[in-house]
Amino acid sequence: MILRCIPWLLYGMAVTPSCEVPSALDLKLMKEVTVNLGENHAISPFVMSTLMSQVWLATNGSTRDEITPVLGVTQPAPLSFLTAYKSAISYLSSSSASSQLTTSVFNRMYVRSGFSVRPTFTNYLTAYYGNTVGTFSTPAQGVTLINGDVAAATEDRIQDLVQTSHLRFAEVVLVSAMYFKGVWKQTFPPAAPGTFLTGNGEKQVNMMKLNLTELQYANMGTYDVVALPYTDEDYCMLLIRPLERSMSAATALRNSLGTLSVNSIVQQLVGQPVYVTLPRFKIESDYSLVDDMQQLGIKQIFSAGADFSSLTDDWQGLFVTAILHKVFIEVNENGTEAAGAGAVIIGRGNPPADFKADRPFFAVVYNKQHKINMFTAYVGDPTQA
Repeated sequence: MILRCIPWLLYGMAVTPSCEVPSALDLKLMKEVTVNLGENHAISPFVMSTLMSQVWLATNGSTRDEITPVLGVTQPAPLSFLTAYKSAISYLSSSSASSQLTTSVFNRMYVRSGFSVRPTFTNYLTAYYGNTVGTFSTPAQGVTLINGDVAAATEDRIQDLVQTSHLRFAEVVLVSAMYFKGVWKQTFPPAAPGTFLTGNGEKQVNMMKLNLTELQYANMGTYDVVALPYTDEDYCMLLIRPLERSMSAATALRNSLGTLSVNSIVQQLVGQPVYVTLPRFKIESDYSLVDDMQQLGIKQIFSAGADFSSLTDDWQGLFVTAILHKVFIEVNENGTEAAGAGAVIIGRGNPPADFKADRPFFAVVYNKQHKINMFTAYVGDPTQA
């Protein structure tokens, strides 16, 4: 089975709590960030689901109502999802070294000195997400604290998650991180040269090949899926590829991500002999997700009229100033190492201007000392020289 343009998924299949972690955001967010299929992308859906569920808890009224369907919080007992997060975080934080697999989850809330958070909100985060609370007095202090904690939680794979400019008006910063390292149940022989279809045609890459092996597999009509187990078989990597070897088929698969369910796909896998050919790959992604969340329908949290009355009594004028996300993943013959971290920054001030030069514009190189217009350009088509 030759693999093509493959979205990868790490999946844990051990715990089935009475209520599941909301998963509606997972593949929808992947669809949003993969606009350009000529680039590699990686996200941590669990990290972002964890953070956005905490934002959901912090809000009320129509602000919360916007988040509910995107996150996948179900009625009539929406708070029941909290037990699912607690169960999942506890499980992911207690991996056994004997299985050659390591997982860990980190959650912390950082609060500016002098800002008061409702005890009920803090108690929710502590009881269900394992959050601790840190305080900072200045943006620089907050950056040092947050980035140090995240680096430690991700084995130094995620560096510099936040910058001083992000915390200029911050009152509260919600941070989540996750680390994973696993060895394949059946490791691959050394990789050999092979071809991989890209948006710019065929490219020579190092391909790993697994001989005929009994694996979980499903043909879904326009795409197929295989699960590669780790030594701890409660974990696997799902490889999802379009059946047709073309970029148009990869685009169609990407466009369908918003309607697919990973849980549903896993339920349809059956054991059968499979040949697997897979490229080694390493991806480092860095996102600002404000635009992506707005495209998914979450908008009010980014305006000064947002209702954060479940977070604090002093909620007037609070809004989310940034949503940051960084991910590292490396896959080779032995297994997988992956780390992800995210931060939701809540503060005051004027909402940041969004200057997106995605239309014709003029550019001026200017010297302020002598008030000289040195160069002026009109950009009507960036693809032209």
